[in-house]
Amino acid sequence: MAKILIVGNPESPLVRERGLVGQEAGHQIFWFYRHQVHIPGVTSFGLPGHLARLPRLHHFFEPFYLADAIKNIHPDLIHVHFASKGLLAIPLSRFHPLVVTAMGSDISPTVGYRGLYAPFTRRLLENADCITVKSAYMQQMLRQIGDFAYKTKRVTWGVDLDLFRPDRAVEPLRRKMGIPENALVFFDPRAIHPLYNKHLVLEAFRRYVDAGGTKAVLLIAGFNADKRYMNQLQKQVDESRLRKSVLFIPQQNRFNMADLYSLADIVVSFPRSDGFPQTIYEAWASGRFMILSDLPQYRDELRDGITARLVDLRDVQALADSLNWVSQHSEARLAAREAGPARARAIADKNVETEKMNQIYVDLLTKQTKSAPH
Repeated sequence: MAKILIVGNPESPLVRERGLVGQEAGHQIFWFYRHQVHIPGVTSFGLPGHLARLPRLHHFFEPFYLADAIKNIHPDLIHVHFASKGLLAIPLSRFHPLVVTAMGSDISPTVGYRGLYAPFTRRLLENADCITVKSAYMQQMLRQIGDFAYKTKRVTWGVDLDLFRPDRAVEPLRRKMGIPENALVFFDPRAIHPLYNKHLVLEAFRRYVDAGGTKAVLLIAGFNADKRYMNQLQKQVDESRLRKSVLFIPQQNRFNMADLYSLADIVVSFPRSDGFPQTIYEAWASGRFMILSDLPQYRDELRDGITARLVDLRDVQALADSLNWVSQHSEARLAAREAGPARARAIADKNVETEKMNQIYVDLLTKQTKSAPH
């Protein structure tokens, strides 16, 4: 059993889930974050409360507290989730074996990999013993930073295919939410943040409704909400007289999210930038047709008109037209119920991906043991 230190945001459900995969192989998990967070079976480290609450200034204290945590834990391996860690790269890049999981925005030159922190991200990637990414497109982004192909592994992390599936019983949920039986359900599962352009999704939905589209409701997930943006969206709903047709869904656990995917007829996501999001795997596994912004990283895996429609981010009317097209083409939605789960089984089975990640740990720990002085 090894001691693995995770460095990442445990308040993100996905990061927390991924950080704990080592437990399935019997490893002892430790966690470092800005402030200590209670995670069952995990020893957590972070800044004292008064320092953690300092706006921006906490970044300057974190490297010292991380170095102290490493000294106290004596971890056998460190796994960093999200490559853009700023000054934390200084103590992290001295440690081996080091795994870095890139998320997408952290290595994108248009989002996270720019400005003062870009050199720290590059230093962390250069000193990592292994880098994991989810897609071929992310591998291409890495090549713009440096030649890391020799130590890059593709790990999709996957989804629980017993949980996310097309045939969940969701009629009680439909009745509880007051959604008419004959209404289509559009579902936007992304975080409420300007990056995900939910205001454009709302505008397209308004145009769809005003044009006499099939009766429908739009569900908007509400996790990690930017409060100012949330207020803007709610005002937009009120001004568009869509209050009865748009439902904001508070943060849900994974079980309830699986229900929402099964309740939906169409999944909508319109980000201006992305890696390869978990929501695509979840929609695949749930057999749901998707309407997505036309990003190059999506084109590697999604075929337009088969399991998804890819829409020009600059064209809100095209998004509205796509909502209408999918509402009129039930055969496309039915085809996605077969093609999506098949694709999820092929590349996004959580059990397979967990074994893959734990094998990476084994390989690095074994190599470290062999190279250690005797």
